[in-house]
Amino acid sequence: MSTQTSSSQTLYLRLREVCEMLGIHRDTLWRWRRVGLFPVPFLGKKRGDLLWRRSDVEEWIARRDAGKIWPGAGPGKHP
Repeated sequence: MSTQTSSSQTLYLRLREVCEMLGIHRDTLWRWRRVGLFPVPFLGKKRGDLLWRRSDVEEWIARRDAGKIWPGAGPGKHP
C-alpha cells in the first residue's frame, strides 16, 4: 500500500496483511465480518482492493485482548 506514515507503517492494510497480523485464514476474517465482529473494509480508489484502516485493526485487537469482543477471550483465545 502506498499511503504511509512517517514511521513507514502503512495507514491501510489489505486482506492478506490483516490475516497475517491476526494469524487467521481469510475465511475466518469474512466469517467475523459477516456476523459483525470485525470492522468493515472499504474499497481502495487506485486498485479497487479491499482495505482496512490500520488504526481500526489495532483498536479491534486491543478490544479483543481486553475481552471486550468475546467475553472471557484474551490473546489467542477466539472462536
